[in-house]
Amino acid sequence: MATEGSAMDPVSIETEFLFDYLVELKSHSRPSYAFGETPYGQRIVGGVEGGWVEGPRLKATILEGMDYGILRTDGYVAPDVRLVLRTDDGELILMTYTAGRLGPWPKVMEARGGAGVDPSEIDWILTYSFEAASKKYDWLNRTLAVGRGAITEAGFRYRVDALR
Repeated sequence: MATEGSAMDPVSIETEFLFDYLVELKSHSRPSYAFGETPYGQRIVGGVEGGWVEGPRLKATILEGMDYGILRTDGYVAPDVRLVLRTDDGELILMTYTAGRLGPWPKVMEARGGAGVDPSEIDWILTYSFEAASKKYDWLNRTLAVGRGAITEAGFRYRVDALR
């Protein structure tokens, strides 16, 4: 337990900006799959067409990915996304993220279809983990991160911060 005046307060969490990124969805060129009701909710699987990642230590292109989301019984959707990134120097990174909170299903589907949706109607709070074989990006293997997102005409845009 930290004593008064100690350097580390056990209840505080610091963050550090990692990157911004944009996900372009495959809404028409790659179909979504609706599994129906499973023990966890309604499973919906959809593809990611591409996008970009840009931050001080990481610049990459999103090559492809899938969202294995669940439509929960309370009407909210919980994404479960895995994206393959290729860094600007040619390395591959797997980025995985899920949502702690998201918006109601009709609003998410409107946004996925390209409709203008007020960002305040979808509350994006996401958690991230990474997998990299490259020594240069090994630091990501030990990085836990959180993010917030918004809907844009180009796709879903996010800001990601590492937990420190």
